Amino acid sequence: MSKSNYSGEFKLSVLKYRHNHKLFYKETAEYFNIKNPSTIAHWNKKYEEGGFESLWGTVGRPKKNGDSDMPKDTNKPKKLDKSEREELIE
Repeated sequence: MSKSNYSGEFKLSVLKYRHNHKLFYKETAEYFNIKNPSTIAHWNKKYEEGGFESLWGTVGRPKKNGDSDMPKDTNKPKKLDKSEREELIE
């Protein structure tokens, strides 16, 4: 089972619909066919704290510093220390 990925516009439309119709999270989730009503509660909290821009966040664990989507270049020659350079000269 995979997680659903909702756009920021969709999340905002769900929150507006809930507010305009004065619905519970469960009722709103059923209307929009969202499996877990707490998903909408989470969107609502994010929206209240950070506005529309906060609804565009990614799902999942944030990347650690230094993580990259780019593959590492393993073909680069490693730097030699002084003793290794001297050994190659001899």
